[in-house]
Amino acid sequence: MSAAASRRARLAALLASVEGMAGGDHAHRAEISPRHDDIDALAHGVNVLVGELSFAATRLERARAERKRPIKPSPRCSAT
Repeated sequence: MSAAASRRARLAALLASVEGMAGGDHAHRAEISPRHDDIDALAHGVNVLVGELSFAATRLERARAERKRPIKPSPRCSAT
C-alpha cells in the first residue's frame, strides 16, 4: 500500500471513530499508531475530547438523578 493510500485509510478509520463517538459510543477510542504523526495527534485529541464528554455526561446524569430524588426534611427542622 502506498503512503498516500495508507494515510487515506487511516483518516477514514479516524472519521469512522469520530462518527461512532458522535453517535453516542463514548467508550470507543480512536486507534493511535506507532508512527505518532499528525493523524495520531488528531486521534489523541479526539480521544481526550470524548473522554471529557463522557465525564461531563456522567456528571449530568448524576445531577439529574439527584434532582429527581425527594428531599427528606431534617429531624432538626421538624415542626413541634
